[in-house]
Amino acid sequence: MSNSKIVIKVGTGVLTKENGSIAEDRVQEFFSVMSEMRHLGYELVFITSGAVGLGRQSLNLKPPLSLTEKQASAAVGQVELMELYRRLGKTNKLEVAQLLVSAEDFGTRRRFVHLTQTLDYLLKQKVLPVFNENDPISSTELKIDPKSKSFGDNDKLSAIIATKIKADWLILLTDVEGVFDKNPNKYKTARIYKKVENFKELKAEVSGGSTGGRGGMNSKLQSTELALKSGTNVVIASGKKEGVLRSIFACLLTPELGPGTWFLSRAKKTNSRKTWLQVSSGYKGIIKVNDGAKEALLFKKASLLAAGVIDVEGQFHQGDVVSVQDANGDELARGVSYFSSSECRQIMGLKSSQIKKVLTNTKRDVIIQKDHLMILKDE
Repeated sequence: MSNSKIVIKVGTGVLTKENGSIAEDRVQEFFSVMSEMRHLGYELVFITSGAVGLGRQSLNLKPPLSLTEKQASAAVGQVELMELYRRLGKTNKLEVAQLLVSAEDFGTRRRFVHLTQTLDYLLKQKVLPVFNENDPISSTELKIDPKSKSFGDNDKLSAIIATKIKADWLILLTDVEGVFDKNPNKYKTARIYKKVENFKELKAEVSGGSTGGRGGMNSKLQSTELALKSGTNVVIASGKKEGVLRSIFACLLTPELGPGTWFLSRAKKTNSRKTWLQVSSGYKGIIKVNDGAKEALLFKKASLLAAGVIDVEGQFHQGDVVSVQDANGDELARGVSYFSSSECRQIMGLKSSQIKKVLTNTKRDVIIQKDHLMILKDE
């Protein structure tokens, strides 16, 4: 019996046919395989797209859709998706639970902990959690933005969930066969990457993606990078191929590579607080540092000292998540600041011994303690 944790994300182009209707036979196959794996002891999480597309069909709306039309479509389509999943779950003796989340659920530590507790309990009860972004109440257009209140797409959500549960594998089922060195729709000589052990060396020129969904290949690679940094392996494969999920599962515990592109992580799994910092929905402000502080953060795993700070942007309070960036604006890390933005401006550039002379009520001598700092940039 296995206790491996696996997150499976299925895109709109996989869930639906070309006419926009649900590809029920394909989804039935997924549920059949997931039921078998669940009963073998695997802990599975299912991330679903497709609500907006289904709801748009039901409401007889034609693209392009306004934000309100997208939200309304998602509200209608979400019901249709869960009706299908509930029915297929019963057929395959698989209990399912719906979790609609927004980026704020990850950006606030308290809400993140509550979500974590619910998810952990469902997995212990052998329930299949089905996640989707709560699109009907999303307050911004869905795009990847570090300060956005949405995830951008369910590719990023799947990577966040995989990071949170310390998943062994993230499986992204899309409508392309994997990652190619060039666009396979334009070039017959395009070559698929079967195994990637060093993500930094991947220089493929990728483009395109699902015509019905929000996440293209660039989105999947960004999500892959997030998962790899957290110690989760990733598979990107075509969900339209018959038997694809069964083939992937069969290869997880063998030296053989299954369909698609397989990314192998070299990182260790992060602790709970650093996981939260990595997947938090955004940051309240920016602290810029000099080259010396940058080197200390990346190579010495040091705390952030006031002496290395050269600028403070935005308004934030003590305990808020901030982005630590170099002088060029490249993000190095995120962490919980011991000081407010106004206090940081007063002490930036000072030695640790000088802080208490300026801020007489504090006992802190660092701006961000290393245990509350998550490095995001490759060393």
